[in-house]
Amino acid sequence: LYMKWQYACNHADRIICISECTKRDVLDFYNVPERKVDVVYQPVNPIYYEPIEREEVSPYMLYVGSINSRKNLLGIVKAMELMPKDLQLPLVVVGGGGSYKNEVKKYIAEKGMEDRFVWPEMVFSTELKRLYANAQLMVYPSFYEGFGLPVVEAQLCGCPVVTSNVSSLPEAGGPWAQQADPNSPEDICEKMVKLLTDSELRQKAIEGGRQYAAETFDPRRLARQLMGIYEKVRL
Repeated sequence: LYMKWQYACNHADRIICISECTKRDVLDFYNVPERKVDVVYQPVNPIYYEPIEREEVSPYMLYVGSINSRKNLLGIVKAMELMPKDLQLPLVVVGGGGSYKNEVKKYIAEKGMEDRFVWPEMVFSTELKRLYANAQLMVYPSFYEGFGLPVVEAQLCGCPVVTSNVSSLPEAGGPWAQQADPNSPEDICEKMVKLLTDSELRQKAIEGGRQYAAETFDPRRLARQLMGIYEKVRL
């Protein structure tokens, strides 16, 4: 597989990466000239760019993504253990998984925390949008992402985000997402508590995060950037 990607990188006229992080990886792993590598961010599903109002629901937190070790759901569970009891809101976990999911569920059971987790079976885009809009926060402390779509989706819906301070996630979250060390449940906990208790910070995260996501990942602007790269190749 490595040889396949190396061949593609060597023979491509231009290489388009979905983040600066991915660009660095391409340069590091495939040793291609930087001059032929461009970055164009991903837009998300068009539904998330449409406004949505918050509803009056019982408070909860949200995790969205595949349930595997790279995504670090166990780090969230351990962070929740450290939170004050009155802030341990239920965590709605949206995503499928296998052995790692079972490992996380086993840990939750051993700690007697089952009542703090909700595991919906199937969530479609319209329902997921409402989950983002009504959550107190979305937590996504992944160890590595090529981009991080759930972070952008959440902020477009006005949901404050706790994410990682590594890989592409600072790009996806921008200045208004709380960035934590994914290896530190203590740091993840601290950032979650901040968003749940500091109303001024929370409001800035909602408004600033929505504006950052809408401007940075505007589909029309990204389409123009992509077309500009095709024009370069054609010329």
